[in-house]
Amino acid sequence: MKAAFANSACAARRSAKLRSATVQCCTVAPASSEPEPGQDELPILSALRAESKRVRAAFFCPGHRLGVGIAAPFKEALRGHGGMQLDLPELPDFDNLFEPYGPIARAESLATKLFCRDARDGEAYRTFFLVNGSTSGVLASLLALPRLANGRRNVVMLPRNAHQSVIYGCVLAGVEPWFIEPEYDGVLDVLHGFTPQKVRGALLAQPDRAKNVAAILVVSPTYYGVGSDLDELRMIADEMDALLIVDEAHGAHLPFFGPEERRTKNTSLPRSAVSCGADMIIQSTHKTLSSMSQTAMLHARVKLEQPLAASLRMVQSSSPNALLLASLDAARWKMANKAPLGLIDALHLAEQARQRLESIKGVSVLRRPSQFPYMDTLRVTVCLHDAPIDGFELDEMLIERGVYAELPTMNAMLFIVTDATTQQDIDILVDGVENAMAEAFSAKLTDSPSTKSDSIPLPPQSAFGELAMLPREAFLGPSEGTPLVASAGRVSSATVCPYPPGIPVLLPGERITADCIQYLEAIVERGGTITGLSDGQVQVVALAAST
Repeated sequence: MKAAFANSACAARRSAKLRSATVQCCTVAPASSEPEPGQDELPILSALRAESKRVRAAFFCPGHRLGVGIAAPFKEALRGHGGMQLDLPELPDFDNLFEPYGPIARAESLATKLFCRDARDGEAYRTFFLVNGSTSGVLASLLALPRLANGRRNVVMLPRNAHQSVIYGCVLAGVEPWFIEPEYDGVLDVLHGFTPQKVRGALLAQPDRAKNVAAILVVSPTYYGVGSDLDELRMIADEMDALLIVDEAHGAHLPFFGPEERRTKNTSLPRSAVSCGADMIIQSTHKTLSSMSQTAMLHARVKLEQPLAASLRMVQSSSPNALLLASLDAARWKMANKAPLGLIDALHLAEQARQRLESIKGVSVLRRPSQFPYMDTLRVTVCLHDAPIDGFELDEMLIERGVYAELPTMNAMLFIVTDATTQQDIDILVDGVENAMAEAFSAKLTDSPSTKSDSIPLPPQSAFGELAMLPREAFLGPSEGTPLVASAGRVSSATVCPYPPGIPVLLPGERITADCIQYLEAIVERGGTITGLSDGQVQVVALAAST
């Protein structure tokens, strides 16, 4: 079957499934020829079993890769009843996550000693285990800001491509986001981080607003592995007497690349945020290490401990899953006893993958952008600017071959390499891309590179709408639904977000632009997943409230 026809059909099937799922969640489904589901069915379990059997080479989160990379003691503990015998409540001898005094306190202390061992100037840190993902760490950090600033300052400088949890944190805490323009990559059609120069320029341009800055929040490394100059950003924060919060969700492995590894193996590897003196660091331990999905850690200076602990009690489950906590402890154990050897091997595999992939016709790979000093080379990003197909189409073709990426976009695909990745995984990936591209080129009438005239680039910062009101006001105020196609000029009351990577295209309080509408429509047309839209409608601030 020709690639162009095969993958248009795949995208159409995916879009149809998404539309069907949305309708079934919101309305009573009309009568159809499909049999009604019976109570003897197990839809989720059945789907998980079937999907896991299709995976030949996994390059997605979590980092343990279908259990291959989990710590041996944890793997042994899951035998028997599948670990369910360990699904215990806060028994007296087990501990309490929110007032730890026993095993949890000791596990968090061990994590602090390991993950924060390179703290700048010997600064003391406290590690919190998170069972509601890095999202809960981001929310808690922002919720604590008003108390830490004594209510005097409420502005947070952050990149426009921050994770949606950052926006939700602004809503909950009532803080004002000050968006700093991130660097735009027109070839990849992605936004990287912001530079210290952009931050300084914004502060000089708005000195009155600068006086109200409580924190700088930076995403480093980004989804694509680009690392910011955290030392310089730390210096800027100190000059303003502001906090430096680092969303290091994609960098939990960075503390295990010391100066020697960076010098001898890869000089561009980002330094860990704790070694640069960040005040709060949020890490998704499950993304690149071996803990279970939904687990993360928050490392914070000891002087910030009490406000953060109080905020975490607001955003984490009061019944934390003991297995999730145990998997965090086991991930720490593995890194203490196995690192960095496994990660060094992973670096070699990732570089091998890049070299082999960029030799394929129509494919290039992302290297460190010149504006940034660091690049996490465990992220392998395939660029498809000169290919006859886009990332969504290539994704479908690879899935048919058992190769699963972390993220497809219109112009790229992201593959994550961890210490659980094997040589066989790399071989399957390269063979899959090579065969898919050969099939795609053979389906073309000519061998000339495609211009992808139907591909819509992500709007740069200037095309995003102005922030017409605070996110909290827009989110909590009166709202109404309106068709996305007719929403230009209205103020969004929702977060509209393709996922992954979870970076919002529309924010509460942001005025909707025609460019953003066009981009979202293109994502839907290509079969992408978007949260915040329902039956083609977006929630906007009611007209009476926005005038």
